[in-house]
Amino acid sequence: MTIEHICLLLTFISKMEDAKAIGRCFKSLVDSETMGEEIIRVMYDLYAETTKYAPQDDAHMRLSSAYFSRIRARHRFSSGLKISDLDNASGGTRLLTETLLVSCLAEGDNIRALAIKVLQEERNDIYEKFNKFDADLDRRIGPLFQRLQRGEKLYDIYRSRNPKLQIKQLNYGVFIALESGHIGDMLR
Repeated sequence: MTIEHICLLLTFISKMEDAKAIGRCFKSLVDSETMGEEIIRVMYDLYAETTKYAPQDDAHMRLSSAYFSRIRARHRFSSGLKISDLDNASGGTRLLTETLLVSCLAEGDNIRALAIKVLQEERNDIYEKFNKFDADLDRRIGPLFQRLQRGEKLYDIYRSRNPKLQIKQLNYGVFIALESGHIGDMLR
């Protein structure tokens, strides 16, 4: 096989991947379950990109960044969302608190749970139509609530998944609420 053949083969393979992506896009226009899976896949992609550029960050920081990226992208297509609300201190607090619970889950489960949350926010009709999304979320986050009901502290679970505790430097108020148990107590 010559170098030209290899180049042609690689070009063909890349075109096939592009074709698959285009095919998924068209299928999602007529199949709402596929649309739901595409929203989830995009969140995985955002998380992978965030992890690529900040692998040293705690999962919570990477999840918040991926979530913020999705909200920013959604803003481009929705006039109702005020992105400026997220660019201030209270917006940062919102991002951190909305991603706090999923950051306590194992790697893989954390982004899947966040992606399903995004699906629920963006296309609640799809989320409610297909029980598999709700069941998937329950399967991933249910064990966390069981641990809390058995008396484990949310702070200890959080610290085990986010050992650098970067939240302390980023938003001391959220950190104090987490460390003191106020957030965990609200979930019991």
